[in-house]
Amino acid sequence: MGVCQDGRINHTQLKKEFQEKYKTRVTKLLNTLLSGGNLIKAINSWAVPVLTYSFGIVKWSVTDLDELDRLTRRLLTKFRHLHTNSSVIRLYLPRRRGGRGLLNIKNQCLNQEASLRRKLLTNRDPLITAVAREDAGYTPLSLGCELIPIEVPTEEELRTQWMEHALQGRFPKLLQPDHIDKENSLKWLTDGYLLISAGGGDEISSHHCLQQEWVNVSQRLR
Repeated sequence: MGVCQDGRINHTQLKKEFQEKYKTRVTKLLNTLLSGGNLIKAINSWAVPVLTYSFGIVKWSVTDLDELDRLTRRLLTKFRHLHTNSSVIRLYLPRRRGGRGLLNIKNQCLNQEASLRRKLLTNRDPLITAVAREDAGYTPLSLGCELIPIEVPTEEELRTQWMEHALQGRFPKLLQPDHIDKENSLKWLTDGYLLISAGGGDEISSHHCLQQEWVNVSQRLR
């Protein structure tokens, strides 16, 4: 998918086209019978690149990017692949850390724009230096302006936030003790063979079910 240019880039129109293309691809994948791990990989490798192609060229605001991430979660919920009370943080953590491995579109855009900006500003080519000096907000990189970078949370920061949740944080907390074999405990996630609906029901429902089952068994044994 190319970027149409007619003297200037029509950012508003292009953002609509990229969003529709992205939505179409995600919907097609959600209509398949891919396993949980393969579906997330397919979204990351086939749908998300539709958007990443435009990062650094099309002006995406933080609000636009947040809406794209919400769109993804709405589609996952619509097709019963994400519980409405599931942890949003867990959705974007790698599977080896107990998450589901979906790429966060906002973080992808911010990281790519920051990388492009660093690369161009450190380039010593006279022509690139002259163009960068004149870029007073004409491109998303704004090379001629002093920008305050938006911090992208690290994996460790996200996992800490996840553990702080009273209910949703139980699962990562159970993996913390040294005697826990984390690799084998997360093998069902890293292998990704479960159906997405099974992976999407995550620990919220399982905690409730296990707790209720324990109460029922305890009462019968009295």
